[in-house]
Amino acid sequence: MINKALEPVSADGTVAGIALWEVTLSQGAESNTDHAAKWETSNMRFFYRELVELGALGDGPLPRT
Repeated sequence: MINKALEPVSADGTVAGIALWEVTLSQGAESNTDHAAKWETSNMRFFYRELVELGALGDGPLPRT
C-alpha cells in the first residue's frame, strides 16, 4: 500500500523513497514501538515541540510497556 502511494512521485526517477512500517525500525528492548505513545511522542517533541501537549496525559501513573 505504501509503495503504491509512492509510485506517482517516483515514476520518472527524480524522486526516490522507501516504504516501511515504523515497527521495522523499533523492535528492541529499549525502543519497542507503541503507536502514539513514547516512541512517536518523543519524535514529535523533537521536531514539533509546540504541537505536543503533555498535560493531556493527566496526573496518574503511566502504564509501562
